[in-house]
Amino acid sequence: MELVLLFIAALLCGAGNKYADLFNEHGLRKPYAYADIVWGVIWGIAGMVLVYANSAVALTYIGTTLYWFLRGKLEYFNHALAGVLILLGGFLFQSEYIMNHPGALVALFLAYTLTGYIQKAFKEHTTRLWWFWKIRLRIYLIPLVYSLIIHNFLPFYVTLVAMIGNEIVRYHFKEYENDSSLTPVQQQQVM
Repeated sequence: MELVLLFIAALLCGAGNKYADLFNEHGLRKPYAYADIVWGVIWGIAGMVLVYANSAVALTYIGTTLYWFLRGKLEYFNHALAGVLILLGGFLFQSEYIMNHPGALVALFLAYTLTGYIQKAFKEHTTRLWWFWKIRLRIYLIPLVYSLIIHNFLPFYVTLVAMIGNEIVRYHFKEYENDSSLTPVQQQQVM
């Protein structure tokens, strides 16, 4: 039963992430006042549940969130709110584990950061590998490698389920796929 609840939280985390993104960066009209904030809170609370439920999953999500803050990807209030909730969850529920495994957290953070910069460089300078970057393989590979190293596949499974939640929402609103914050030239390069 705990695993089912963990996967429900992962689905909500991924869906909340994408809804928050759609409202701010992709021009989705809010169906009710503060819908963007509500989905930011859902994303953040679901992320807190994931951080609370499992220490290995916590490091994966904290590492990702730190990367998002560094890269300025949590630039909207609802995004930052979700990120703060996830990090607070880490401090509240996993501080001892984090203190005992700082190398793993730093390695995850660096893996997301380095691959993020590589992805950005390829997206800006070439359209040849657009399909590779579009599938966001690094989002799956980093937790998979981490899971293999620690012999615990929960970080990978939770990431996979969260990305399924993200993709379900993205597919449902695929007409909003273009990022309104990109220039038309950048949008063409991504497509």
